[in-house]
Amino acid sequence: ADDAEIASLGLMNLGVAETWTLRLDDAEAHLQQGLELARKAGRPFVEVGCLGALGTHAHLAHRLTRADELLREAIALAERHGWATHPIIGATYLTLGAVQIDRGMIAEGERWLATAEPILADAPEPAASVGLAHTQGMAAFASGRLADALAAYREGERLTGQLRAPHFLAVVERAWQLRTQLALGETEPVREALAAAQDGGAFTLGLTGRLRLHEGDPAA
Repeated sequence: ADDAEIASLGLMNLGVAETWTLRLDDAEAHLQQGLELARKAGRPFVEVGCLGALGTHAHLAHRLTRADELLREAIALAERHGWATHPIIGATYLTLGAVQIDRGMIAEGERWLATAEPILADAPEPAASVGLAHTQGMAAFASGRLADALAAYREGERLTGQLRAPHFLAVVERAWQLRTQLALGETEPVREALAAAQDGGAFTLGLTGRLRLHEGDPAA
């Protein structure tokens, strides 16, 4: 049982690291193995961690219904064991909030973010804190609170600079800042960013299209 416990804990941490670095195929396999070992060894704490990480993985893979199921299962298990405010469940609340916001259920999403925020503040999880700032920005943007959204995206970008490894949201934060600035009518930073862009990727093209619409040139 001790060997299974150690192995499950190792697989959980490996899978979490792989998830945050977008090695999604490896992450899902390792997290699933960790979950099975944790259940066999009777280690619900590791089970909670694996379920939450699998929910994050499903969210990143755009499987929102599956993410919702896994995250709620993790939260229910944590609550049964008195871990509703334990650091291990903070990122799970955050991700469930992000899932609801992606579904357009902004108010419910913000309630989950409010539950996550004090846990992440008391026991900082730097990668998750980047995600919290980004998701708060998404909620504010969707609600038309553009100044709040811009501040949140900038905080997310600042937090990525404190990490020891690149975070996949680092590029996203800058992209959403520019999108928000354009929505605020601040076109000059957007023009400068597009002029400096070295690629013709989806974001660059999308932002160019939004700029043209802003300029009143839908055909372009």
